[in-house]
Amino acid sequence: MLDLTPISWLNWVVRLRGGGLIGYVQATIYPKHRAGIAYEFASRYWGQGFAGEAARAMIEELAGRYQVRRLSAVLKRENRRSLGLLNSLGFVAGAEDLYRRYRVGADELLMLHVLTQKR
Repeated sequence: MLDLTPISWLNWVVRLRGGGLIGYVQATIYPKHRAGIAYEFASRYWGQGFAGEAARAMIEELAGRYQVRRLSAVLKRENRRSLGLLNSLGFVAGAEDLYRRYRVGADELLMLHVLTQKR
């Protein structure tokens, strides 16, 4: 069975330079170099690249500082914007047989990404 006991829960707020809060990214780190990621941004900032930039920075931090090698994300099936963002970050759909192990609901999608080590 997949060990879903969190080791750490990390949160970063995202602000415009010299401006206010526009969203956040977060990661839950699990055993065996795994992490689940999440993000939320105010709708007026959607489609401007902020979420992608913040998620890429978070993923770099997770890989570098926390040695994370496997990422997961769960989203609602109808959330096309989030699906597009995850695809652009290199995530792919998880196999249906993993849904129960990851505790994914019937109205949700599981996306996975294996990070390659930089040489």
